[in-house]
Amino acid sequence: MSKSPDLEKAHNDGQTDASNGEHNPPHDLVSTFVGVFLGTDEKYRAENEAYEEGHAHSESQKSGGCFLTTACVNHAGLSDDCYELATLRSFRDSYVAQLDNGRAVLAEYYDVAPTLVRQIEQSADRDAVLSGIFTTVTKAVKLIEQKSFQEAFACYEAMFADLKQRYHCVE
Repeated sequence: MSKSPDLEKAHNDGQTDASNGEHNPPHDLVSTFVGVFLGTDEKYRAENEAYEEGHAHSESQKSGGCFLTTACVNHAGLSDDCYELATLRSFRDSYVAQLDNGRAVLAEYYDVAPTLVRQIEQSADRDAVLSGIFTTVTKAVKLIEQKSFQEAFACYEAMFADLKQRYHCVE
């Protein structure tokens, strides 16, 4: 079951604020209290909860930001400091971030990947999708080890594009 557009927006706003070091829930205590009289208090509470969920998720991912990779290595039973995650985080910082369009690529990833992970986690084929992501991750890691950085980037980028298309997260 997917969230309403208002709840999805509140969740994404929470993630964005966390990544910017901010905390600005959509409704303060006064507006929620006034909402009791207007009959909107449940909506306001739900939006604040979605915001807090997004904020907390982004806060917990701040050190990594490899949302898809984190999801698949967790599924594979590996730790947050496993070789695959460490390799891809280093690759992100030393290669992807340095590309001419690196900032835009990473911004899109940080914007879309959390939604993709939520949709994958809720899908009937969750295990197969996460296993497929893990296969791509291990392939990209091998390419990085071989110093085939463009191929590693293309490999991960193609997987990301496929997932965006499959889960309707294309702009």
